[in-house]
Amino acid sequence: KFGSRAGGWGCGPAALRLGHGRWGPGCRSASSMCSPLGRALLSQAEKSGTSAGDCGSSYSGKRYNDGYEAPERPVKFGRPEKEQPPPAPAVFKFLAPEALANALEAFSAIVGEAAGGELDLTSSGDLFPGTSSRTACLISDNKEGIMEGMRKVLTIVVQCGECASNRPGEFQLTTIMPAKSCAMLIGVKGHNIKDLVKTSGAHVHVEGEAVGFTTGTGPGGDKVVHIKGSYVGLESAITRLVECVLEFQDQPWFPDWVVRSNAERMEDDDGKARSARMAKLSLAGKAGSLSGDMGCDEMADMAAMASMCSMMMPMQCMQMMAMNSMMPFLSMCMPFVGMGAGDGGLPMLADASDAGSGPGARGGGMEGGMGGMGCMPGMGGMAGMSGMGGMGGM
Repeated sequence: KFGSRAGGWGCGPAALRLGHGRWGPGCRSASSMCSPLGRALLSQAEKSGTSAGDCGSSYSGKRYNDGYEAPERPVKFGRPEKEQPPPAPAVFKFLAPEALANALEAFSAIVGEAAGGELDLTSSGDLFPGTSSRTACLISDNKEGIMEGMRKVLTIVVQCGECASNRPGEFQLTTIMPAKSCAMLIGVKGHNIKDLVKTSGAHVHVEGEAVGFTTGTGPGGDKVVHIKGSYVGLESAITRLVECVLEFQDQPWFPDWVVRSNAERMEDDDGKARSARMAKLSLAGKAGSLSGDMGCDEMADMAAMASMCSMMMPMQCMQMMAMNSMMPFLSMCMPFVGMGAGDGGLPMLADASDAGSGPGARGGGMEGGMGGMGCMPGMGGMAGMSGMGGMGGM
């Protein structure tokens, strides 16, 4: 009834001049009337006797003068409103080993009553992929109901020996969360999860690999989150985990995540494994096309042979260099063969020397080495290296 020409209270030019975009034309929400800006504009209008949409100018509220009637406007039929799907319920999932699952089945009515909903468990043979635990799903109308139900669950957990940790007074519980919720839980560079561990005192670990996957926009598969700590620590950590899960409650994929079964997760994992195998076969085919008719095994054998040859080449070169270095000494000794004999080497090493290869006397040598090479008459031989006999003196 205020500012009818502007389309609603707080929507006229006076409001737009204040730079508040939310006070645009067509705004008829009751919240705008109760906001500080709306109350201030209403007070100003009452004092000046004008509406908020008139900028202080006089306006009688009549569109036409006396004696004239407004023409009838044709009725406009708008588009039928789209039926929105009902909102998904608040859901939190966790894993229950056999002993815990049996206890939860016995007290499921109490847990469901506390949550204002129900507690649903898979059958004894329907296990979460890669574990020996059944999937438990707590359903409620809101976050508060989920937390009330989880407090009852924690009361059962602390009395279950299968959930006891190695440390006294600590217990462990494993939860299931969408991958997107886990990303929110971890935060940038792990800041969020570090703060949670610090404030709750519980140990929280998110497994890296997601179980099952969906293409396009979606939860990105389920991730397992392990929590370990005291009752108070578990309650504090679970509160944050529930918030991260319900943050995506309004997303289109959330209802599908709620009803996702373990069989569907297994099918997704099989598809993932098949994709990985096909990728490996594709890479192997590309390598085979580059090598012609040779297979990958033959290429590997050839590469190994080439590597061995490259290692042997330096050794062969060293042997040839050693032989070339000995040739000048052989040429010096050949003209003087039999003309004399060199004296032995050091007396203490003479017995250990090997026989020379020439007709002259053997030179002195070192133990395990070759004999010394005879030089001029009367001079002892030179000590040699390991493995060869000494050469005759002149």
